[in-house]
Amino acid sequence: MNLTNVLVDFVAIGLLAGMFFHRHHRREVFVALFAVNVAVFAATATLLGGAISMGLGLGLFGVLSIIRLRSSLLSHAEVAYYFVALAMGLLGGMAFEPMWLGRGMVFTLVAVMFVVDSPLLLRGYRIQDVTVEGAYTDERKLQADMADILNARVLEVTITKLDVVGKKTTATVKYQVDRSLAVVEPLRKPVPVPVPVPVATDEAVVGDVPVAPFAPVVADAAPATTFPAPPVWAAQAGATAYPAAPSPSRGLTSDAGPDLSDPTAASGDSP
Repeated sequence: MNLTNVLVDFVAIGLLAGMFFHRHHRREVFVALFAVNVAVFAATATLLGGAISMGLGLGLFGVLSIIRLRSSLLSHAEVAYYFVALAMGLLGGMAFEPMWLGRGMVFTLVAVMFVVDSPLLLRGYRIQDVTVEGAYTDERKLQADMADILNARVLEVTITKLDVVGKKTTATVKYQVDRSLAVVEPLRKPVPVPVPVPVATDEAVVGDVPVAPFAPVVADAAPATTFPAPPVWAAQAGATAYPAAPSPSRGLTSDAGPDLSDPTAASGDSP
């Protein structure tokens, strides 16, 4: 086994798998491309470089072929990458004369996949299965409706399933997307803007005059109960609560203060 061929094969499959992941973003296929390429390269180099009969080699490939691999559905482009990785491993493990012939074919496969799988080549062409409401029997009418639904130029419509009872139609639609249309951004829910809450300070200023500090208002708080001030009795205050009592001959009592029924006494004027 030539170490130069091993290095060339690793560089080539690295370029192919990296290009595939950059364009299709499937990690499991990325790993499978590496595994298939390295396995085929090792098997080919071993069968050609060792003292192994042709019958044993055919039997080895027969055993490998009966292994059933279950995987998800692959597109045609992904299947093409599988075959290219397999062919690169086969060419890298074989001995060519001159040596550059096999290595040149390996990198030629990588260049071909780089061109034919480019997003700039035949871009905008799509194919998909679409199910719509309504039992369509006229493919031309369905093609016109599909053009409005997909907002694209419909190239071909093939009805694959028609449900007359359920009023549904399934068709395979081939269309071309107009890349000149502006991409509509998805609607997003508005983010609420926080409202600033005033914070009570030790001293508030109204104009240029500072006022006394205030207490912050608390929502849903019960109002404070205000009680009247207790009465101050004359004995407690150390002063006379009423003026001195006049003589009883003027119509005043000595204990109850002035008699409000006497107009002269109520007004406090002297006779």
